[in-house]
Amino acid sequence: MNKSLQYQYRLALAGLLCLGFSQAASGATIGFAGRTWDIKAAAHEQGPGPSFFSDSNESVWVDAQDRLHLKIRQIDREIDGVIESVWHSAQVLLPDALGYGTYQFKISSNPEPFEDNVVFGLFVYQDDFNEIDIEFSRFNDPSKDVGQFVTQPGVKAGNKERFATGLTGSNPLSTHQFTWLPNSIEFQSYRGHSTDPSDLIHEWVYTGDDIPLASEGATPRINLWQFKGVAPSQPVEVTINDFQFTPLPEPSSLILMMVAGPLLLTGNRRWRWCA
Repeated sequence: MNKSLQYQYRLALAGLLCLGFSQAASGATIGFAGRTWDIKAAAHEQGPGPSFFSDSNESVWVDAQDRLHLKIRQIDREIDGVIESVWHSAQVLLPDALGYGTYQFKISSNPEPFEDNVVFGLFVYQDDFNEIDIEFSRFNDPSKDVGQFVTQPGVKAGNKERFATGLTGSNPLSTHQFTWLPNSIEFQSYRGHSTDPSDLIHEWVYTGDDIPLASEGATPRINLWQFKGVAPSQPVEVTINDFQFTPLPEPSSLILMMVAGPLLLTGNRRWRWCA
């Protein structure tokens, strides 16, 4: 079997495995964007951060307009017999992997004024080496632009692209997405809740060696947390208006593609699977 067919066979198999992957749900859940999300709760500091995480409806909730809210806030709790006011982060995650496709997040919060230790993440995650991120934070370095596209490990040269959003006002609309393919990840950020090219803020295409396999089971997540556990000076809240996932063709289409050739046309997009 030549290299091209080997690669296409691997892709089809990965797609089949991905469809069967699930992650056990536990604890509190919340309905948002037509899906049921798990809410992370941590009574002891853990990653990311490290942070405490709250599943309270004052930390994670959906409003009357079906928008998801995450909030970093102080909560009184007993630690070693002493009542302390502790800052808690917030995170939601889908229990099931969705696989290759386009992950789109529409928000109505402005990350530009964030304090330097606040991190807002839109991502898929399985472990620290199988993770794709759109993040907004300066990571305690005020000289940095607030936005970044990343495939982990982010410390590796070429795995990160930073950008300024240029957003102004307290609740500007913006759209952020990545299209996860077997041999590339295409990132885009836009002003407004559309993907009109005239509203493009920044884009980046990653084609390096650290593209996760869909079969590893990375699941979509949204979080708001404190870098290195450093608390903000006041509560921080973000609003996510919508999440949409557009899958790539079913594995049967990929297998057909092995016969038809390496180029598949889908709508007005052209997906090239092999170099």
